[in-house]
Amino acid sequence: MQRVMPWLAMAESPQPPSTSIELDYQDHLAPLVPFRAVKNKHWPVAASSVAALCALLFSPVMGPVMSLQLTIIDQMELVTKSSQPGLVHWYNDLEGFYAAMTDTSSAMRSGVNGLPSSSAWVPNTGWTVGAFTTNSSIAGAAVTAIQQQYLLPPSISATVSAVQSFAGCESTNLTVTSDGSMNYGVTAIGSETGCTYKFILSLNTLCYDSKGDNCCDNWGGDVTPCGRTQPNGQPLDPSQQSFVFWTGRMVSLDAKFKPNASVTICTPKYVLWRGVNALIDATTHAVLDLIPPATPPDPMLQIDPLFNYSKFNGYALDYFYNGTGAIELNRRSAIQMGLLSAIVTQGETWPYSAYLNDSYTFITANVYLRYLALVAREVYFTEQSSTFPDTANSGNVTIHMPQVRLFVNTLAASFATGILVIILICLLTVTYFVWKTRHLSIPREEGRIATSIIAGAAVAGILEESADQIQGPGRFRNMMFWANWNSNTQGVPSIVVENMGGLAPANIPGPVFELGQLQGGV
Repeated sequence: MQRVMPWLAMAESPQPPSTSIELDYQDHLAPLVPFRAVKNKHWPVAASSVAALCALLFSPVMGPVMSLQLTIIDQMELVTKSSQPGLVHWYNDLEGFYAAMTDTSSAMRSGVNGLPSSSAWVPNTGWTVGAFTTNSSIAGAAVTAIQQQYLLPPSISATVSAVQSFAGCESTNLTVTSDGSMNYGVTAIGSETGCTYKFILSLNTLCYDSKGDNCCDNWGGDVTPCGRTQPNGQPLDPSQQSFVFWTGRMVSLDAKFKPNASVTICTPKYVLWRGVNALIDATTHAVLDLIPPATPPDPMLQIDPLFNYSKFNGYALDYFYNGTGAIELNRRSAIQMGLLSAIVTQGETWPYSAYLNDSYTFITANVYLRYLALVAREVYFTEQSSTFPDTANSGNVTIHMPQVRLFVNTLAASFATGILVIILICLLTVTYFVWKTRHLSIPREEGRIATSIIAGAAVAGILEESADQIQGPGRFRNMMFWANWNSNTQGVPSIVVENMGGLAPANIPGPVFELGQLQGGV
């Protein structure tokens, strides 16, 4: 009997063609099963691999893209906190409201916090307006803040001629104090932190003659012309000239505010440069954008060559007269009291200077407001001293950016939309691949399932990270800003922004702006 070897018998016995694929786990060709199973149509696997790769690649990109959000100004308040408990000091910038009080035109008072349109501006004697009452106890109080604001000689002083309170405030509890060292304030006795106050300061002498040529040059040099007139065309009488300025609506700045607690309230500056248009949300009254005029309003002003009115291609923080000496001191004062004190609230229009050649702070405020409208909502001052002496060369400002109404940048939104479309295509590709291979019966489906899991997990990670960025996982950042007057021999300030980080409640997220150093108007 002839013995037939099994392997020879198998070789000699014809077998029908197999309709299935059986492959041992140890077979090195196991990973290729999906390719064979779909008759060498490799594109589903390739597509699924691309899907996973796309998801993994876009995962670190998606979060930052979705976090490109703009925090828009709603109501901003500048608060200077001193070391004394319960003391809040708001610096003034009276030049922002430089106006002839004898002007009774509606342009000088339209839209100012609901002041009756029939009100008459009466210089040096207070108001004669409807429902408001004048606090006569304020009249005659000495104020030295103007000496600091304008760097004027001590011989020039100012008096408070009237104070007006409204919105439910108690005007009888207000008194004016002065410590004689350029530190000025209005002390409110009682719980009046929800009030808005109006003050009129009238200068005893508006300008002084430093050169003996009978010209007003109290801002230094010859930048102020002689023979100025009021907006109504009448000659200007320096002894009758007054300033108008308003406080902001105060909020509860310090939990230690209690009845009979002394609170020093000074006035921040609300100013829009003439010709500037504010784009304001009709519902929320938020300032969405500030649009500078196409051309400068005054040919006497020296324009920073880096400042582009039409496109605003930089932060022109050095937009002043081109000069040295006394003008340079004005530049410092403007940045200290103007640039860092510019705020806009709910679209009010404020009196603007009839003498724009003196109002360099308007320009500075305009530039800074445009910057704030883009990146910040609230600005809190944290100062090292209670005053800004002439020799001061720095002032620290903390920009606090809570998450209020977030608007996704148009470009970021478009980019994010494109990424989401790519992710959707990837998901559809993976889904199709799984569906296409659903009928296969192979021992090693783990490879196919793993591919799907990788892609799905990557996409889930993207979505989670994106949501994390949008909603904010309790992250917050602060920035510290100061002006360095010694940056170069020409006195051009450097604005430095430093990320402080972690200085706010964990439930207030906000974007991080690493602006670095803005030098000389750039």
